[in-house]
Amino acid sequence: MAGAAQADRPDPTSSLDADGAHDVCAPRIQRHRVERHPLRRAVPRSSFYYFFTDKAALFDAAFSDGLTLLAERVSPPDPAALTTESFWPEIFTFFDELTAAGDDEDVATIATLFHMRDAPPSASHRFERSTRAWCQQTVHAGREQGVLDQEIPEGLHVELVWSVAVTLDRWLASQAGKGADARQLAHTLLTRLFGAP
Repeated sequence: MAGAAQADRPDPTSSLDADGAHDVCAPRIQRHRVERHPLRRAVPRSSFYYFFTDKAALFDAAFSDGLTLLAERVSPPDPAALTTESFWPEIFTFFDELTAAGDDEDVATIATLFHMRDAPPSASHRFERSTRAWCQQTVHAGREQGVLDQEIPEGLHVELVWSVAVTLDRWLASQAGKGADARQLAHTLLTRLFGAP
């Protein structure tokens, strides 16, 4: 009987939506009321807390859901496969895919979650580590191919690229960035700051 009852419980990952994710994105996650999530309206309280024991678990599920959606829309280039000829075209294509994906409200929520100052340790930290690693490998590849400035120390170059990317992403996710042309901004920054043709 217990097994049958558990099988009847809804899958929480299929119920996470933009409204629930935005609830998690309240200015202070500690003030967030888990009961407000739409899933609470679909299942009994005991079942809800079976799936999400605390706010951090809900945050983690929302962020992971967003990353799954993002992966369906965006294909980061493989740094090891980049050549002198393909480097900038593939980087521009990647940023175009990112900005297009950002038009989806569920995908856009990732940026809001990622930039929360008091976000709990979760999938966002793993995402940051993997993204920074990709950034480092891409900068290294660009320098090896001679398409990035060799006079800037590589470690500093990585920090500059990462800082600009994070700052742009945070600004676009803020109220100040609403309505901005993200694609044009990304192209402008790549061209003026990092020497893209």
